[in-house]
Amino acid sequence: MVAKQEFRKELLRWFDINGRSFPWRRDGLSLYEVLVTEILLWKTRAETIAEFFPRFFAAFPDEHSLISGSMGNLIAMIKNLGLQNRRAKMLRRIATGNFDEKITDEKTFRKMFGVGQYISRATLAIHYGVKVIPVDENIRRLLERIFDFKIKNVRAISVDEDEFLSSLSVKDEHKKFIWAMIDYSSTICKRDNPICDDCRFNRYCQYFFRRSYDV
Repeated sequence: MVAKQEFRKELLRWFDINGRSFPWRRDGLSLYEVLVTEILLWKTRAETIAEFFPRFFAAFPDEHSLISGSMGNLIAMIKNLGLQNRRAKMLRRIATGNFDEKITDEKTFRKMFGVGQYISRATLAIHYGVKVIPVDENIRRLLERIFDFKIKNVRAISVDEDEFLSSLSVKDEHKKFIWAMIDYSSTICKRDNPICDDCRFNRYCQYFFRRSYDV
């Protein structure tokens, strides 16, 4: 419990100084903008989307423009991001959802917009402040290394895994906590060559203990 409390506190403190700045992290974004951004970020570097962000929303400012525009134009617009055909279908699918209705239940949200668990959780947490933690590969790596907690499938979080995630969530600044986990994993707890010696969690990080012992 102490490690979890310290993790939350130290991570938010780190983010206040080192957190990355992206256009989708500003206040006041609509549900459409948040949801579309999560689809654009799917399997794509955040820095790439940061450059692409203003051009996309200039061309497709709302769900109506996504529906009325041609599929060919949409695919051409996102071609350089990769996976353009699948991504375009996802974007057109969410555009048919009801953006005027406030849906905070995860299962209902997924059914309404036809998205998977991560995108639905990320959108609900960031836009509505729902206390759920979306788990991508960055967050999974960070939590597995520090707490030695295995998450089997990021696309289907189990009940037991969700209980652990809930024990980490913060009362306030929830979306900042999620961004902090993503940023810390991307810049410090990297997949290759993590900067363990400079990590502020290495006092109780299970990965650091094993790595030090192996050396």
